[in-house]
Amino acid sequence: MVAEPFALGSLFQSPLGRLMYYLLMLVCLEAGWGMCYNEWRARGKQEYFSLLAAFSALLIARCVALATDLLAGGPLAGLLGASQMLLDMAALVLLCWAFQFSLADALPLRLYLSVNLTGIGVLYLLQLAAAGLWGNAVQISYWQARIWLVWQGLLCALAAALILRRRRSETLLQSMAFLLLAAGRLAAAFFSFGGARPLSDLIAFPLLVIALYQDITGELRSIAREFQAISEPSSRQTRQLMFSLESARLAVTNLDLKTLLPRLAEIMTLALTADYSVIFLAEEADETLNWEETPSDAGPLLLRVGAIYDPLNRQTPAGRPFPPGEAPVLEQALQGRRQIHLLPGRDDESLAVLERLLHKVRGGDMLIQPLALQENALGVLLVANPAGQRPFDEAQTRLCEGMAGQIAAAISNARMYQSLKRQARQLANLLEAQQIENSKTRAILESIADGVVVCDVARQIMLVNRAAARWLESDDETLLGEQIGELERRLGCELALGDDVHERAFQSDPLGEAGRILRGSVAKVQGSSGRHIGTVIVFRDVTNELRAEQAKSDFLATVSHELRTPLTTIKGYSELLAGGMAGDLPGPLKRFLRMIASNADRMAHL
Repeated sequence: MVAEPFALGSLFQSPLGRLMYYLLMLVCLEAGWGMCYNEWRARGKQEYFSLLAAFSALLIARCVALATDLLAGGPLAGLLGASQMLLDMAALVLLCWAFQFSLADALPLRLYLSVNLTGIGVLYLLQLAAAGLWGNAVQISYWQARIWLVWQGLLCALAAALILRRRRSETLLQSMAFLLLAAGRLAAAFFSFGGARPLSDLIAFPLLVIALYQDITGELRSIAREFQAISEPSSRQTRQLMFSLESARLAVTNLDLKTLLPRLAEIMTLALTADYSVIFLAEEADETLNWEETPSDAGPLLLRVGAIYDPLNRQTPAGRPFPPGEAPVLEQALQGRRQIHLLPGRDDESLAVLERLLHKVRGGDMLIQPLALQENALGVLLVANPAGQRPFDEAQTRLCEGMAGQIAAAISNARMYQSLKRQARQLANLLEAQQIENSKTRAILESIADGVVVCDVARQIMLVNRAAARWLESDDETLLGEQIGELERRLGCELALGDDVHERAFQSDPLGEAGRILRGSVAKVQGSSGRHIGTVIVFRDVTNELRAEQAKSDFLATVSHELRTPLTTIKGYSELLAGGMAGDLPGPLKRFLRMIASNADRMAHL
C-alpha cells in the first residue's frame, strides 16, 4: 500500500511522466476551450464567456508550469515557480467562479471573484517584496506551498458543495470533478503525496470537459425540442397559409368550375389533413345543374355534388339534385349562414344522413361550412375527418371559415365569367345580325335614286348614301359626322324642325357650277315609344325639271305673243268693216265679220 503512492509520485516526478501529464492536460483544456469558444460565438451567452476565460487561464498556467519544468535550475526558475503558483490559483478561482456563474446573484459572485484574486495578488506581491528586501531569489517555501494548496482545496470543495445544491443530474460530474480537485490538493498539502495533485487533475479536468459537453448537448437537445414545439404549429400555419394562397390564386386564374372545384376540394382536404372534402353547388329548383348560373334566393334551391376529393376514391359521383331538406344539417347551415361542427356520439343522426347521402362509411367528425357571397347562397362545403383521428381544433375551423370565403369568391367569379362569356356570345350574335341588317339597309339605301341623309338626335349626320354624296359634291367620309348646320350651309336653306312640326319640304339654292337644284323633305324619326331619335332628309335633283318648266313657260309666252298680235289686227279690222268704215256691207257679210271678231276674242282669251 505504501509502494504504490511512492511509485505513482515517482512517475509524475520523472521528466517523461511530467511531459505526458502536461500534454494530456493541454489536450483536455484545449478541448474545453474550443467547446466554450464555439458556444460563445454561436450563442453569445455570458456563461460560456466566463468558462472561456477560465480555460484560457488554465491553459496559460499549464504552459507556464511546463516552462518552469523545462528551465529548472535556471536564473528564472524561482520567479517562474512563484508566477506558476499565482496563475494556478487565479485559474482555479476563475474556474470555480465560471461553474458557479448561474448559482447566485451577480454581486456575491463578483465579491467572491474579486476577494480571491485580490488575496492571491497581495500574497504574491508580499512574496516578491520579501525576496527583494533580503536580496534572495523568489523561492516558495514548504509552508507557502501548503497554504496555496489548502486554499485551492477549500475553493474546490466550496464549488462542489454549491454545485451539489442544484440537485440536477448534469451537475453530478461537475461536483465529482471539483471534489477530486479538492481531494488532490488537500492530500498533497497534508499527506505529502506528490502524485495526488496531478492525478486528480488528470481525472477531474476530463470530467469537467465531459460535463461541459453534456451541458452543451443537453441545451442543444432542449433547444431542438423547443424549436420543434415552436416550428410544428408554425409549419402547420405556413402549410395552411400556402394552401390559402393557392386557393386565392385559383380563384383568380382558374375560371372553369369543372376543373376549379376538384382542385379546391383537394386543397381543403390537404390543408385540414382531413379524410375527404365535398363541395355542394346550389342551383334553381326548376332547372338542371347549370355551372354558369348563380341561383337567387327568391325561389327554392337544390343541392348537387359539384366536386369531391377522396384520396381513396378519385371519382366524383354525378348524383341527383336534392332539396336541402333531405339533409337538415345542410339546410340549417345554409339558412343560418354559419359553420356547424358535427361530432361522433353527439350528432350521430346527422352524420349518418350525410354518410348515407355520400355513400361513405362511418368516419370521424365533420365541418359543415356554407358557401355564400353577400346575399347569394352558392353551396355548402363539407370536410370530414377519418375515424379515430383527433377532431378539428379551433385553428382548423377558423381556417375552414376563411378558405370558404375564397371558395365562394372563386365560384362566383367563375360563374360571372361564364355568364359574361355567354352574354358576349349573345352580343356577338346580335351584332352580327345588326351588321347584316345594316348591310341590307345600306344596300337598299344605295339602290334608291334619291339622296338620303340620316341624322341622330344630336343633329349629327350618321348615314348618307352615294346619291346624296354625289349631288352634294362630296364623299361619305366627309359628310359623316357633320352637323345639320353644315348641311344647311351647303344647301342654302333651313332644315331644322320645330317641336310641333314633324315634316316639311325644302328646295336648295343652285349648287356648284352647274347650278344644280335639289328639292326634298325633312322629317323626324320616332321610336316605338314615340320619342324623337333622329331626322331623315330625302331629296332629289330637280334641275332638269325646273329647266323644262322654264322652257315651256318661255315657249308659251312666245307663242302667246306671236298669236296675239295678228288676232288683234284681225279683230280690229273685222270690227271696222262691220262698223261700216269701208262702206255699207250686206247683212250676211256683217254677220260673217262678227263671227270672225267673236272667234278672234276667243282665240285671244285662250
